[in-house]
Amino acid sequence: MFNWLQTTFLKKNYIYEPQPLMPRTVNITGVNFHFAMPENFSLDMPADDLVDRVNLKQYSHLPDTRYIALMKRWWDFYSGRPSVKNTIGTLMLSFDLIPRKKDISGSLFNYEPMVNTVYRDILNDFSDPSTENGIMEDTLLPESATSLTEFDINGRNWVIGFAGRTYHNLTTLNFYCTPISDDWYLRARFEHSKGGGKNSGLVHRRSLGEQMRILETCELEFLTEVPTRPPVEYEIPTGPPLTQEEIEAFNKRNDEYFSGKF
Repeated sequence: MFNWLQTTFLKKNYIYEPQPLMPRTVNITGVNFHFAMPENFSLDMPADDLVDRVNLKQYSHLPDTRYIALMKRWWDFYSGRPSVKNTIGTLMLSFDLIPRKKDISGSLFNYEPMVNTVYRDILNDFSDPSTENGIMEDTLLPESATSLTEFDINGRNWVIGFAGRTYHNLTTLNFYCTPISDDWYLRARFEHSKGGGKNSGLVHRRSLGEQMRILETCELEFLTEVPTRPPVEYEIPTGPPLTQEEIEAFNKRNDEYFSGKF
């Protein structure tokens, strides 16, 4: 599936060395979380040990603005031989456990409580009371909770969230969230950073490829029966047909995202 990455990155002065994915397991109350990741971690970013066991009962009084950090890792992309000075981009991944907001009722296995909690957490991450609309300048966010869509990974529904920083900050974030109990969900947060320049698009595509390679290994093994349902896909509201100018603007924005030029 990822053979195209090898041909894309075998270019002069750019080294791409795909690494095997190494399996990991985190035992959380009522569920085993399995995933795999490459071990060619960043040369200069520190990494704490993976939390491999969590008893959620010990966190029953945790404020709903806090979370449990399981892991944070970085991977670097280079122009030339792997070294700190040749780094031209970085992928960061964190896994966290986040509680349902106390003023949101219902089980997180249901769509509405889940997306409302995820959307609230995204807004909280990028809140800035000093700005007019309370959100950090130049931040792109989902339009609403109900604009969040779900998709299936290994038999479980994951909510897709995103945030982007434009202009002066060449960073994009992708969030993938899935419930692990009525009151807690697991978040995979991928942060793509690139330094600009001629290799910016290559770094962005490589980073997205690594993101999906890791994400496709994520699997939840529940120790008791939990609710299941089909994923809810967001339907874009219908309206008048797009004008040619609107179509061209949409296509341009889409091309810029996947080329890393935005």
